[in-house]
Amino acid sequence: MAISKEVSNRLRDASRERGREKPRKRRHDFSEEYISKDVVIRLSTGEEVRGRLVDATKYWFKVIVRNPNAKTELESIDVIYINKAYVAYVKPLP
Repeated sequence: MAISKEVSNRLRDASRERGREKPRKRRHDFSEEYISKDVVIRLSTGEEVRGRLVDATKYWFKVIVRNPNAKTELESIDVIYINKAYVAYVKPLP
């Protein structure tokens, strides 16, 4: 049983209209609460990263960590990017 082209077009147009009425919502992941704060990020491997969270996107954290073995102040600052898929939790430091 085949449907006519006119019915097919009406169904397609109705489907498009429904899609425009209801935009997708982005889930809130609370990353904004930790920006510019010192945090401990525990990875799914069990490793912990301590540093200052400076930026967060949908999939990444940007963290500034200090290297205590560096010779100068400038060398002691490292920037690392952590994929959120590997994060077990984020805990703010007091």
